Amino acid sequence: MQSRNAGETGVQGKPPRGAFIKAQVAYINETIAWNARTPMPTWSLKLETYTRRYRKFRQTVTGEIKEAMRNAAARFERSTTATCMMDLVLHRRILDAEKAGKPASDPTTDQNMLDEMFGYDSTASTLAWFVRFMEAYPDVQEELRAALKEKFPELPSVSQILDAHIPYLDAVCEESFRLAGTSKGNLRQAITDTNVLGFPIPKGAEVMLNMHVNGAPCLVDDSKRSPSCQVAIAKHGNGFLGEAGKDLHTFEPRRWLIRDPATGHDVFDAYRMPSLAFGGGYRGCFGRKLATMEFRITIVLLILNFKFLELPDDCRSMQARESIFRRPQAPFAKIQVLK
Repeated sequence: MQSRNAGETGVQGKPPRGAFIKAQVAYINETIAWNARTPMPTWSLKLETYTRRYRKFRQTVTGEIKEAMRNAAARFERSTTATCMMDLVLHRRILDAEKAGKPASDPTTDQNMLDEMFGYDSTASTLAWFVRFMEAYPDVQEELRAALKEKFPELPSVSQILDAHIPYLDAVCEESFRLAGTSKGNLRQAITDTNVLGFPIPKGAEVMLNMHVNGAPCLVDDSKRSPSCQVAIAKHGNGFLGEAGKDLHTFEPRRWLIRDPATGHDVFDAYRMPSLAFGGGYRGCFGRKLATMEFRITIVLLILNFKFLELPDDCRSMQARESIFRRPQAPFAKIQVLK
């Protein structure tokens, strides 16, 4: 760490373990964003892999993740109890190999798995958007604070936050994930000839998936949808055509709430709208549960302890900055500490 005492300079002691990983995350975020804006992004990104800086990134990150993998494998030999997501992934890999009657391959040699384990800052980006939403929609902020204070007269513990049934809090979380669009899109390559909404997709074609639901989609002939999609619409309805699908460019948590006729109380309904913030299916975000828990805990503590005040006009932009994840260009906040 840098010392500024008595004119001293230089590094004293070993820096925190996470310090250099943070630097690598910042580097790869900025690099992908910059190269994606060039006239030839594919070639630009390819050339980046030949630079000394990229080799340093790859060596540092790969070395750290390999060490974590070796520790996880050693834990599995001592106990089958998983302590983190990496444990679960490695356990599944070992069990699949045992079922196939083959020895488990060394996970540290699988580059795809190494890349999958490298985490980014998606939760931090979503929280930055949440702060912007609270400033821009003060009525929502006050309604959320009132709901939390009704449930928590005193500052709650983590277990109390996670166990509490607060429909409006669930709705605010879901609406934050939807409108933030932190992971705005993704590419998938077709592994077989197929069709999407009646359009033929040949094997090997890359399909861009838009995961940011912030506007009404084009009308689609429901007969062209997949059988599973038709069943889902028959069961839950088409959220875009109802009240939940109105004004999708605005932050409105109540689009996720329905009134229980038996009790007259609001109930959170996760099927009111399509939700793709974490992807889905086999390649969906495996950290979804952890990210949701972290987000829920953080926003409860923020709203109970701080009030987000109106910002000057030049600091209120909702424009986004695109890198690996989508984040606000103006991630500013003016706060008032609540007693």
